[in-house]
Amino acid sequence: MSVSFYLCGPILEGDERWRSIGWREVAYNILTEKGFTVFNPMVSAKAGDVHYDETFKELIVPRDKLMIDRSDVVIVNYVPKELSIGTCMEIMYAHMTGKKVIWFAEDQELCLDLEDNPWVIAHNDWEFVRPFSAEVMYDIAEWFSCFKPHNPPTISPDGWQVL
Repeated sequence: MSVSFYLCGPILEGDERWRSIGWREVAYNILTEKGFTVFNPMVSAKAGDVHYDETFKELIVPRDKLMIDRSDVVIVNYVPKELSIGTCMEIMYAHMTGKKVIWFAEDQELCLDLEDNPWVIAHNDWEFVRPFSAEVMYDIAEWFSCFKPHNPPTISPDGWQVL
């Protein structure tokens, strides 16, 4: 079984949009490079591109739930001072459907605050909350690589393993 990931966090607008895009690009690039399937709700051809505007508003939640359903792990990047009802709902939905949830935050001080929050404690399947970085994405890729399928040996018609 190959592990798949959903990238969860607020979708910010205007001058703050880079905070929504940047970490997702880093996570997506590292995890896909390592052979994992990654669902990014900001751009996901795997579940149909739906942009966050009035035209497609009714499609966003079913599409995001579909991506969570197809994922094994939800990676949450918590952005402080941003009320994101969608992020909270996605975390709860993921937890209720048996997905693993891994929380990150922007800095160490915020991580320590999150580790004391009873809701984060109840909905975090990683050892503790870390600041998000490329290095930690490599750690996740390494950890979950043990769950990826390995190619079985090729056996020749005469019963010998082909190297």
